[in-house]
Amino acid sequence: VWLVRLDSTGTVKWKVCYGGTESDRGESVVQSNDGNFVFVGTTLSNDGDLNGPGCEDDIWIVKVDASNGNILWQKCIGGSLGDYPTGIINIKDDNSYLVTGYTSSKDQDVTTKPNIGKVDCWAIKIDASGNKIWDKVYGGTEDDVIWDAKSTKDGGYIFTGHSFSND
Repeated sequence: VWLVRLDSTGTVKWKVCYGGTESDRGESVVQSNDGNFVFVGTTLSNDGDLNGPGCEDDIWIVKVDASNGNILWQKCIGGSLGDYPTGIINIKDDNSYLVTGYTSSKDQDVTTKPNIGKVDCWAIKIDASGNKIWDKVYGGTEDDVIWDAKSTKDGGYIFTGHSFSND
């Protein structure tokens, strides 16, 4: 994952590569309430900057400091099959985050049942330290993916994506 911080004129303040020996990809980044940054990506690695075994083909969530991009904490979230993020929202009211994406897993961190499709939309709320608060799976019997999400004024969320399901 390549993370680049620019100043207001487009000048590079810092740039850092994160990951392991396998394929790792960044998808979305937000600024946290404390001024640092949290990014989500997907990883096939279980070494290097990652926590170790159990991170392969999972969602990787990483908080870095704003001054130079040093890792403050990181979490891998997923199940035994492929799990992929598409975005992250900073929930300013309670210092939490909503991670969105899709999953093929039906076990481990994917706790909402039933996960009935081949690929289903997956929303995960995490606290300021990256610990999972809840997760929800949405979709029908075919492929369903969240592409974008926002917070709503009533404290909820709205997302858009695509669905090949008709149930």
